[in-house]
Amino acid sequence: MAPETSTVTALDPQTLREWMDRHEDLIVIDVRSAAEFETLHIRGSYNVPLPLLSEHTDELAERLGTRVVLVCQSGVRAEQARQRLDTAGIDAARVLTGGVPGFA
Repeated sequence: MAPETSTVTALDPQTLREWMDRHEDLIVIDVRSAAEFETLHIRGSYNVPLPLLSEHTDELAERLGTRVVLVCQSGVRAEQARQRLDTAGIDAARVLTGGVPGFA
């Protein structure tokens, strides 16, 4: 059986900080619930809960640039979001390792 694609999809917190300093085209999407987002979030990130993202994947994919980072609490929901966006043609989205707590 052929292995899954070896595209790098993980992004460490330090790299995200560097990207935030250098790239205007960066979009950080937090796929946690609104309540989780209010408690703790990355400055400048957009809250698009996973169920909403799943419902509007194609419309969202049309608006996103090439530098997209998905975040959640642990990485599980962000990875699900990445897979959904991948099917909609956004194949360069990254998942933040350690989630929002790891970044904080």
